[in-house]
Amino acid sequence: MNQEPSSTSFGVIPNARSARTQSIQPRMFTAQQAATYVGYKSTDILRRIPVSPVSLSTRGDAAPRWDRVALDRWLDALGSLDVTSSQTTSDLEAEFAAWEAGNGH
Repeated sequence: MNQEPSSTSFGVIPNARSARTQSIQPRMFTAQQAATYVGYKSTDILRRIPVSPVSLSTRGDAAPRWDRVALDRWLDALGSLDVTSSQTTSDLEAEFAAWEAGNGH
């Protein structure tokens, strides 16, 4: 059975091997996806942040992509989350939820 992957604004791709509904968030974003990810409608923001795009092509002809992890690190450095290498993802999510609750979100 040949299934075409569907996508959302972040390019979430269903896992075709699983009967359950699962999705994979891509690591690399297009310019519009990266801008949306950091909370902006316009891609102009990408010229003003210290995260540089990369090319995934060996010939250099691919559209530039922004690394989600690099964007997260930049955003973490801007925010008030205390990010340490010993924290797990669930620790960070819990800390962020507590921060949101304490700041009226």
